[in-house]
Amino acid sequence: MTPFIHPPEFAGAIIGSRNPQRLSPPQQPIGWKGIILNAPQWVAPARQQATVIPVCGRFMLPALPVPRPLSGTLHVRINDLPPQLPFELGLEDPEAEEAAPMPPPASPEDLKGVSDGGYFCFDLAPHLRLPPYPARIQFTLVIRQHASPIMTVEWRPNTPA
Repeated sequence: MTPFIHPPEFAGAIIGSRNPQRLSPPQQPIGWKGIILNAPQWVAPARQQATVIPVCGRFMLPALPVPRPLSGTLHVRINDLPPQLPFELGLEDPEAEEAAPMPPPASPEDLKGVSDGGYFCFDLAPHLRLPPYPARIQFTLVIRQHASPIMTVEWRPNTPA
């Protein structure tokens, strides 16, 4: 039994993947820079299973002179409660087969106009203090001083599983 999630296709998301998935944000126009996220509309817990809230994303940002593993800062607010403290979120698994080796450093001149982009998928649930009552979870992801649009997921703890 899997947790209730809508749309149900999110139940098949591959957490930790850096490859495009069926629910990854679509291709953007040439020259686009930014971060786009896609998340389920709502999630409800299932009996005897950990809650999973998959978030699939796509980014295209100016390249870094010294490459490093992809990470970002996640900002979360649940209902009208004070926001949770932002936290650093690693967006790739260094142990994963698909993790590419880091290229050598480049000079800033060599990187003028060069972009770095890709896909990611992470589980939002382990980073939350989910309440025992219905709630609206709002979050944004910041990578290299670029923020995604604010996303909203409904938490429905009273939905029968």
